[in-house]
Amino acid sequence: MSARHIMIICGVPGAGKSTLAAHVVERWGAVAHESDDFVNGLIEGGRTSAGDFTDEALEQAYQSMGNAVVESLKTHWLVLAVGAFRTVDQRKMFRQIADQAGVGTTAILVDTPAEVAAERVKARSQRGRLGPTSTVIDDISAQLDAAMDIDFAITNGTTTKRFQERIDSVMTSLAWVLEHPTRAVSEFVERFEELVGGELRLARAAIEPTRLRTWPVDRVSAVVRSALPESVPVSVVPMSPQHCRIDVSSAHADAVSAALRNAGLRVAFNNEGLFAYLPALSPSTRAEIAQAIERELQLARDRVRQLRNYSLFGLVERGDGPVGAALQRATDKWVNAVDQLGRAALADIPD
Repeated sequence: MSARHIMIICGVPGAGKSTLAAHVVERWGAVAHESDDFVNGLIEGGRTSAGDFTDEALEQAYQSMGNAVVESLKTHWLVLAVGAFRTVDQRKMFRQIADQAGVGTTAILVDTPAEVAAERVKARSQRGRLGPTSTVIDDISAQLDAAMDIDFAITNGTTTKRFQERIDSVMTSLAWVLEHPTRAVSEFVERFEELVGGELRLARAAIEPTRLRTWPVDRVSAVVRSALPESVPVSVVPMSPQHCRIDVSSAHADAVSAALRNAGLRVAFNNEGLFAYLPALSPSTRAEIAQAIERELQLARDRVRQLRNYSLFGLVERGDGPVGAALQRATDKWVNAVDQLGRAALADIPD
């Protein structure tokens, strides 16, 4: 690939920056330079009593890392500069390196809760690796949270597999743009909508288990199965948030019906079969379910906006040109689609 790019990978100690870098190096043919390597290699006594690097150590490390990035740009299409990058001056230094080399640059925050990162650093310390205290990590986190020049964040709060999927989404978009930088506006929008369509399916899949907590499937299934020998086939089919149909042979219907009544459920027979009904949800349960759904919706909205940023990777324009304007219109449309998904899910919670 002829186009070149610098990624500034920011984050607190223990965020997962090295994990991101290793994945991109292995899968995407990049080269990575980490500030820690230059601190440990160049400076003796470069840490404070709290385990943080001294200002002198950081200055020398970032300068040395910058020199290494310049050299790597001669032979690699993508170079990662990996460090906390807690200050705007540190990030500005590497944007200037990119400008002088005539290449693109993007600052990415590996977003991990400070308390999770602190636990990781503590575990490393127990294995003999030095690291900062939780107080230092909190301070770095606050500095990064206040930064206005970071392009976007990749969340590292669940599984390694999910984290790597997020990374690959970024890299796929970057490679797509750099390979053909003169694509038409419509092609950028088409690519963006392809990515977002998959994200909306993920959002729907994430919401469904939460929404189904209002359905009696698990509870009814347990009661029904307890009333039957294991060899008897039976299925519980949700019909609404408050009732479900039990498909079981007529020979066993009375036993199932009695078990359901003993469990406090209302039972009804009609020409379509046997049905079980749950009592109304408590206000606190309804509120808990609604909050869980809203959390998933907000993650989906944030992800749509992140994908817009991914789709602008490698472009000279930073979002205010024709591609950025077209993608913003598409973003607004898809955020509205997420809102509609949420309204439908929330309306399905019974009173």
